[in-house]
Amino acid sequence: MLNKPTFKYYLSRKEYPVTKHSWIWKKFLPLSRTFDYQTKEEILTESVTYEDYFCAIRAFLEKGSFDIPVKAVSRTIGHQINPDEIEQILIFLEKHGEFYHPACVEICMSGMNLFFCDKCRCVVCRQTIY
Repeated sequence: MLNKPTFKYYLSRKEYPVTKHSWIWKKFLPLSRTFDYQTKEEILTESVTYEDYFCAIRAFLEKGSFDIPVKAVSRTIGHQINPDEIEQILIFLEKHGEFYHPACVEICMSGMNLFFCDKCRCVVCRQTIY
C-alpha cells in the first residue's frame, strides 16, 4: 500500500472534531447523560476513553491492509477498488443510550464519500458523488 488514508474523529457531526490534543481525548466515555467528569473519573478505572474507542475502530479498519473498508466499498459501488484509492476515513462516535456507542464511518475517495453506520440499520446511509 503506497498511501495510507488519513483518519479524522468526530463526536456525532463534523462540527465536533476530536484529536489527540482535544481535552476529551483521555476522558472516559460517559455512561449516562448526567455523567460528571469531576467526581466519577477515579471510580471508572475499567472504563473506555475516547482515545480507546477511536483507536480500536481505527485498528479494526486498518487490519489486513484495510481489507474491511476495501470490501465494503467494492461491494457498495459494484467494482473492486485498491486500498490506495481510499483517501480519508472519518469515524463518528454516535451515542445512543448509556452503554450503546456505535460508530459511523465515512470513507472518502476521489469524488465519492460513502457512509457506513448503524443509525438507520442499513449498511450505507447515503452515497455522495461529486
